[in-house]
Amino acid sequence: MATVVVLSGPPKAGKSRLRGDLYRALLGLERRAREAGRGLPWFVQAFSPDSDGQWVNDSHCLGRGTEAEDLARRAKQALKASGAFFAPEWVEKARGQLQGLCRWAQVVVADLGGLLSPENRQILEGCLQGCRVLAVVLTRDGEDGGWAAWWRTIGLTPWYVGPYHGGLAEELAMEAVGVIPTAGPEVPGAPRELAEYARGAVLWHLARARQAEAFDEEAFAAWLRGRARDLDRVLVGFGEPGKAVVTSAAAGLAWELVRRQGCQAVGGR
Repeated sequence: MATVVVLSGPPKAGKSRLRGDLYRALLGLERRAREAGRGLPWFVQAFSPDSDGQWVNDSHCLGRGTEAEDLARRAKQALKASGAFFAPEWVEKARGQLQGLCRWAQVVVADLGGLLSPENRQILEGCLQGCRVLAVVLTRDGEDGGWAAWWRTIGLTPWYVGPYHGGLAEELAMEAVGVIPTAGPEVPGAPRELAEYARGAVLWHLARARQAEAFDEEAFAAWLRGRARDLDRVLVGFGEPGKAVVTSAAAGLAWELVRRQGCQAVGGR
């Protein structure tokens, strides 16, 4: 099941900047996944005619952001003047593209732009069924432009409503990707994949908590036991009581390993 991070909010709220930050955050997580011998298919795409492309964000990094924004603004004005803005053919292609990406990728970042419109709902139909959706509403001067209410009309509560801030992309990317298994010493009596998942999960929880002292070891062990249903393939033969014992052992030893390392690897930073 794909996780779709949907960016929304009024114009000039920081959506394009956040989208660029997410692009770089996902690149970093992809490198971590690759180092762990795993893949992480992801894609970032603007799904509104009024959205700037990734090239605008990259141009800011190259010191040519103002020039790129002027060029993008002229292109959007020309599109509006042509009468083809949100053309039915474009909307259908965007909906189909999002649907296809959700079948292929683990994480999709979809920027809906700053305009509230019925076409946005049509585009999202490509992912509302069968995907996990993290809706983000960026505010400008404390106003959300009606986006939070719009999300509620389609039965979703936004994952975040507020202004753009540094670190938001990292939080979002971590939430969207989830646990990246981490290699390390064997855990006696526990399958290797479970031990690696436990270590990755410790790092994931620590990074979300931002500090080691905020980590609740007992709550983490209970959470990991709850994930056993996703790990049945490597827990075959242990039985229900055995699963609880094995996952608790993996959780405790994974946490101890991270604690001994001084939590230096938290979040891969």
